[in-house]
Amino acid sequence: MLTLFKVGILLVFFFTSALSNITLSSKNTFYENEAFIVNYEVIAQEIVFPSITKIASYDVQNTSKQSSYSNINGRISKKQIRQFLIYPQNDFIIPSFAFVLDGKTVYSKEKKIRKQKIIKTKNNNFDLSIKLSKKDLYLGEDALLILVFKYRKNSQILDSSLETPRFDNFWFKQLSSSPQYEEGPYIVQEIPFLIFPQKVGQIIIPSLKVNLQILDTNNTFSLFANESKQLNIYSNSLSINVKALPKGIALIGEFSISSSINKNKLKENEALSYQIKIEGYGNIDDLEDITFNIKNTTVFQNKADVKKEFISGRYQVSYSKTFSFLSSNDFIIPSYSLRYFDKKSKSIKEIKTKEYQVYVNKVKNKSILQKQKIIKKTQYKNSENILLSRGIFFILGIFFAVLIFSLFKFVTIKNKKTIESSLSKKIKNSSSKKLLLNILAVYILKFPLLDEYIYKLEKCEEKEYQSIKKDILILIKKLEKKGKL
Repeated sequence: MLTLFKVGILLVFFFTSALSNITLSSKNTFYENEAFIVNYEVIAQEIVFPSITKIASYDVQNTSKQSSYSNINGRISKKQIRQFLIYPQNDFIIPSFAFVLDGKTVYSKEKKIRKQKIIKTKNNNFDLSIKLSKKDLYLGEDALLILVFKYRKNSQILDSSLETPRFDNFWFKQLSSSPQYEEGPYIVQEIPFLIFPQKVGQIIIPSLKVNLQILDTNNTFSLFANESKQLNIYSNSLSINVKALPKGIALIGEFSISSSINKNKLKENEALSYQIKIEGYGNIDDLEDITFNIKNTTVFQNKADVKKEFISGRYQVSYSKTFSFLSSNDFIIPSYSLRYFDKKSKSIKEIKTKEYQVYVNKVKNKSILQKQKIIKKTQYKNSENILLSRGIFFILGIFFAVLIFSLFKFVTIKNKKTIESSLSKKIKNSSSKKLLLNILAVYILKFPLLDEYIYKLEKCEEKEYQSIKKDILILIKKLEKKGKL
């Protein structure tokens, strides 16, 4: 009897073990920077999965889960499949994980995974390659990289996608042109990139990959007419030698520089417009933004206008920036100096703008005193006629008072209905001198009186801000009524 009991226990354990198992499945090798998938298939009546957030030292990027049930010899079992995605960089081991199956702890197996070196794909129907216009570059120098994909005309491609290129240590830009042409039995598609090295030394551009979904003509047992298969095509890799620029130099190429002003003699509080322009070929993106700091002079600047275009195999660029200067004294706009490395002559070149002397005509105190004397003299002469005029004005005053009172009510009602312009609202709602200056900066050199107010605003104390703000608001409303804004 005891023997039969022991046999029964062993049979229960056997069937339970047979219904509880863990299957690990994955590839044995991987390519760098490509997704690697680990699958666990678990069968048991009760399943508790471990929390898997890392595999080896690599974070799990994504997971998926599937569940199903089966009936084996009257016993219902659950099957769970979980998929984990990682991006390994070197050889690693998938560790053993602890699962709880039917109340018992069961450990999965370990598995060694090896990194595989990417080799350019050799295929009679498909070819992918990358080529570079030059392999010896200076830091920041542009080069044209072209990806060339060739495929036979009769290739049955259902879908294709270029995996996003990883140009580490390069700034790059994909160009808009993408020529396609025929070459014997092949169709050729080119995708050009402009690259700029950002690191000195020997740099490797790794293989690029195209993912293809093609019709599987070899699968004669398929029940479906359009059975497809996945095919990955790899390109060659490239090695580039990047040399450092001379110390203190950030630009390489060929450049010219020019500048201009609208006048060199100003009235007090009148604004001057200054423009600087750089044109040529090279890495204009590495140019530090141009600014000016001139003593006792207020400087306003617009955002630089930078244009870049790849024309006839060269990276053509231009940089243009406009400034406005306000001052009550004579001042000098200094020369701006640009230094760059000329690859042809292998030397540092320096180009400069002109220096500008600007003269400001001040309002003289003498003329102000003369004006005051004239005003006083006029007031003295006019005082003789004041008494005579008062009687007439008194009678007319009563008449106009009634008229004005009536008009006042009409205008008040009308003004309530008037919607303030967006500019007036912005000025009215501005809470600081700095904010108001930012709002008005775009209107410099358009209205002389407004330029004077802007200059006063720049120089005023915070307590005078509200008074000048009111004057500006009145002027803006007048300009709006005249249709000038």
